[in-house]
Amino acid sequence: MRPVRVSIQYGETPGDVEAFYFQITDHKVARTVEWAEEILVDVDSRGHLVGVEILNVEDLEALHTIAKEYDAPELRKIVKVKSLEAAFA
Repeated sequence: MRPVRVSIQYGETPGDVEAFYFQITDHKVARTVEWAEEILVDVDSRGHLVGVEILNVEDLEALHTIAKEYDAPELRKIVKVKSLEAAFA
């Protein structure tokens, strides 16, 4: 299983998370798909998942559906845990 790299963009207030980016591969992004409101999916030229940007922290559970749709089991691990910290421990 490929490791997932997570980038977190913080707001001006300490601890205020504005967005998460889950990078699955190092492939070049060919296009970005608006998968849902405030959820963007990056795919390569073959349509394989490169990464997912979630602009609303409350939408993290959408990762499970995206994982199934793009065959990315790495993302399912994140959804199964109680917190993001536990997913990457």
